[in-house]
Amino acid sequence: MKTFTLPAGSSAVFCSDIHLNEGDNQAIEHFCSQLSIYAKKADHIIILGDLFEAWLGDHCADNFQPLLTHFKSLATHTPIYFMPGNRDFLLRDKLLEKYNVRALADPCILVHEGKRILLSHGDQFCSLDTGYLRLRRIIQHPITIWAAHKIPYFIRRLIARRLRHISQYKGRKTSRKLLDACEETILHWMQRYHSSICLYGHVHHLQDQVLTKEPYKRRIVLDSWQHQTNHALLSKGVLNLHTL
Repeated sequence: MKTFTLPAGSSAVFCSDIHLNEGDNQAIEHFCSQLSIYAKKADHIIILGDLFEAWLGDHCADNFQPLLTHFKSLATHTPIYFMPGNRDFLLRDKLLEKYNVRALADPCILVHEGKRILLSHGDQFCSLDTGYLRLRRIIQHPITIWAAHKIPYFIRRLIARRLRHISQYKGRKTSRKLLDACEETILHWMQRYHSSICLYGHVHHLQDQVLTKEPYKRRIVLDSWQHQTNHALLSKGVLNLHTL
């Protein structure tokens, strides 16, 4: 498990599941505005995946230049980190570096003032949905990702559209419990990596829950920005959820 450390006394804002679409200038401008606010209240900004509704290759950067340019500017004084989600795992580290964004592995451990916080996009915790996890292992395999960057864009778009239709159909037909993050899986990962807090998104519902008191294990779940503008703030050793 990869770890990274934030300096003692520093603060961080976390967000995920913004799901920006190309051409949705209002949503892009809103997120850019929120980033500027976050940069004033925190020393670090950490995005936990699904920043984009779909990222099908480097050429997508042309559709999000205002946002990427804003990243580059903000990152000169406020470090920005990005962890890929299930919608934007084709966003390559090399492109992130171009805009001064630092790549994070999913999952990873954030060490801050003695705390070990498990960070993830969250889809790996949906262990009851075995079909999805099998598909995830295939489409996010390094060989598949390499091949995806080689095939024509229109084919990538067709595949992405097909997978999205399957996902939407499955979401209507499958129980919420099956699609949700599994508490037992989260606890297993937290115990394995000696973490007291787990922070993730993906499942699109805001939650702050103490899973066990002895030992203390807490999960914090970020919501989709399609529901509400939200973030988590780590400041003075305390991590809490906030909504607009």
